[in-house]
Amino acid sequence: MKGVFSGINKILIILGTASALLWGWGTWMSFGIPQSVCAFLDKATFGLMHGEVMRMAYGFHYDTNNHDMPTVIFLIVFAVLFLIYLCAVLKCEKSRNGKYALGIILFFAVIFRIILLPGVLIHENDIYRYLWDGKSAIHNINPYKYAPADLFMYESGFKEDFYDEYRDITIKGKDFTAHDKARLDKLIALRATNPTYYARIGHWQVPTIYPPVAQFVFALSAWLKADSIILMKIIFALFDLGVISLIILLLKYLGKDPRMCIVYAWSPLVLKEFANSGHYDPVVIFFSMAGIYLFLRKKAWQGMIVVALATLSKFFSVVFLPFLTRRYKKSFLLIFIGIVILAYYPFFLWDRTGVHGVFEGLTTYNQQWAYNASLFALVRTSLNMLHLPVDSTMVLSKLIVAVAYFILLIVLFFKNDDSDTG
Repeated sequence: MKGVFSGINKILIILGTASALLWGWGTWMSFGIPQSVCAFLDKATFGLMHGEVMRMAYGFHYDTNNHDMPTVIFLIVFAVLFLIYLCAVLKCEKSRNGKYALGIILFFAVIFRIILLPGVLIHENDIYRYLWDGKSAIHNINPYKYAPADLFMYESGFKEDFYDEYRDITIKGKDFTAHDKARLDKLIALRATNPTYYARIGHWQVPTIYPPVAQFVFALSAWLKADSIILMKIIFALFDLGVISLIILLLKYLGKDPRMCIVYAWSPLVLKEFANSGHYDPVVIFFSMAGIYLFLRKKAWQGMIVVALATLSKFFSVVFLPFLTRRYKKSFLLIFIGIVILAYYPFFLWDRTGVHGVFEGLTTYNQQWAYNASLFALVRTSLNMLHLPVDSTMVLSKLIVAVAYFILLIVLFFKNDDSDTG
C-alpha cells in the first residue's frame, strides 16, 4: 500500500480530494446553502464579499433571479478547480512513475461525476427540451412535428403570427388539421403531467433541432422514467465515462501515456457542462471517438457506421469524414449517406411531418441564432460596422465563415500525406 500513497499517486490523491471537496461545495451551493452558514462565512471573510457570500443561500434554482444567484462565488470556485486541474495534468505529464496513477485518475473521475449529478442546473435549461422531446416520442408523437408553443396557439385559437411580449418572440401562426388537433390534445395532456418543466423549455416557438440518435437517447430516458433529470444525466454520464475509456484506448494504440486521459476526465469545463448542466454532448463525443478509433484500427466499415451515428447525434461530427475516408474508396461515403437517410426517413413519414417539417427547427435556429461564435463573432462585428440590417449580417457572416471553413477543409484534405500521423 505504500506505493499507492507515494510520488505522483500521493499528489493525485491530494489534488483529487481537494477537487472533490470543491465540487461538493459547488453542488451544495447549487441547492442553496443555509443562511446561518453564509452568515458565518461572511464574518470569517470580514464582510469583504458580503453580497456574494449571502447570495449562496439562494442557490441556482430556475426561478431564482440571475442577480441573486451566487455566480461570482461559483466562478471563483471554478477558477480554483481549473488551477488544481492544470497542476494535476502537468504532474502527470512530467511524471514517469506511479503504478496506480491511472486507477486514481479514473476513481476521482467517477467521484466528481457522482457529486455533480444531483446538483441543480447552473445557468442551463436545455435538458427541459430533451425531456419534452423524449416524452413526446414515447407517446407516439413526432418530436419534430410541433413546437412547444403550438400548444398555446392551438388553445388560444390564433391562426396568424403572434408576438409574445413576455418572451420577446414571434410565434408562427398555423392552421391545424383534425389530425394535428388530436395530436395537440395529447400533448396538452402530457404537458399537464409536468407543467413546470414544460414552461422551462427554451426557444419554445421552434420545433426541436436535435438529430435522430439524440432523440433515441431522449426517448430511452423517458421510457425508463419520464421527466427525470437525474436519470437523463446518469445516461449522459455513462457515455462520458465511455469517452474516457476510448481516450485510454486511443492513447495506448498511439503509444502515448494513458494517464493523460486526465485532460478530459478531470476537466472542470467537461464536468460542469455534462454532469451538472446535463448537456448531451457526451453522446456525440463517444461515437466520434469510437469512429476515430475504429478507423485507426483499419476497421473502416464499422468506423463509417459509428461516424454516421455521431453525426446523427450532433452534426459537427461530419467534419471528421473527409479525413477518415481519404484512403478508402469513395463508396464508403454511400454507407454514411445511407445510414443518415435511413435514420431520418421514419421521421419524415411520422405524423406526416415531411422533410421541411423535420428540419424546420434547425433552419430557424441557423437563421436566428449562433453558438460557439469565435470567428463568426469577429466577422459579424466587422459587418455591423457597415450598418447592414441585423438579419443580413447574420446570414452573410455565416456564409463567410462557411466558405472559410470549406477552404480550410480542402487545404487540409489535400495536404501531403507525409504530414499524416495515422
